[in-house]
Amino acid sequence: MLDNTELDALAARTLTYLHDTVGIHAAVSEWPDAEQLPYHLLEQFTCRTLQLGTTPVLLALDAQASRPRLADVGKAIRALRQRSNWPVLYVTGALAAYERKRLIAQRIPFLVPGTQLYLPELGIDLREYFPRALPAPNTPLSPSTQALLFRVLLGLDSTGEWRATDIGAHLGYTPMTVSRAIRELTGAGLVLDRRQGRTRWFHLADNPAECWERARPLLRTPVARRLWIASMPAEHRDMMAVAGLSALAERTALAAPEHPVWAISQQTWLRVQHQVAVLMEPEPGSMACEVWRYDPTRIHDAHAVDPLSLIVSLADVPEERVQMALENLRRQLPW
Repeated sequence: MLDNTELDALAARTLTYLHDTVGIHAAVSEWPDAEQLPYHLLEQFTCRTLQLGTTPVLLALDAQASRPRLADVGKAIRALRQRSNWPVLYVTGALAAYERKRLIAQRIPFLVPGTQLYLPELGIDLREYFPRALPAPNTPLSPSTQALLFRVLLGLDSTGEWRATDIGAHLGYTPMTVSRAIRELTGAGLVLDRRQGRTRWFHLADNPAECWERARPLLRTPVARRLWIASMPAEHRDMMAVAGLSALAERTALAAPEHPVWAISQQTWLRVQHQVAVLMEPEPGSMACEVWRYDPTRIHDAHAVDPLSLIVSLADVPEERVQMALENLRRQLPW
């Protein structure tokens, strides 16, 4: 929960923003009826009054260090509107692009200092410049970013918040790669952050199911190429994971393919390819080898690829039996 100093600073930035953008000179004062609010509203917001000309407005300063779900924000703002009988303006330090759009769709007035003011009851919808350093929301995720997102969605590192360095270390990524992944996920509105001292903590912008659905258009198959190989030397088998229809058959009632399917990372393939006989077509005892854009063995600790990568890798297979098995696999996801 934000302390009084942080809330006062948020209120001050609000006044500066109103003055600099729409020329409003205003002052914030205490709201005398605040003490009569239910506990859950008192815990969620610090309420102040703001006089816009002859119109009083109730400022609902977000007092939470990590924001609640937008559905809860909407319910709370409507409850404050009924109690005060004034326009209520939700004020927070940051909102992702998709969150701003969702609040506008719900006609929930909000203000983000330096970014946007939306107050439909007074006919105000002021949108400011947004930093261009973040990727466009519709830009496909890079392979490393996709791998990091899948590990977070599957809840393999934490139940809520995580540090980028921790999850990056497990995936074998450099700090530079992790930073780029975080920028992509933040720009896509999939991940939010908060600072606690010098530590930057990250969390999903919504529940895993909704983040997964919102991420779907940004995902690409991890498979860079498919090869037929005679076999893989035993000493390299731990660098591979069961993939494709073989992995889907292990998780569903789908019949296993005639030739087993395995996945290997591009980096590993470059190291071992000189020891492997590549075939022009399948032969008895051969296997299908998928060369992946990220390491299929690092997202989770199992002999087969993770379910999210598996779903994406087979999404374009037209066979009805495969799509039915994929639907069955989706129902097995942890959310």
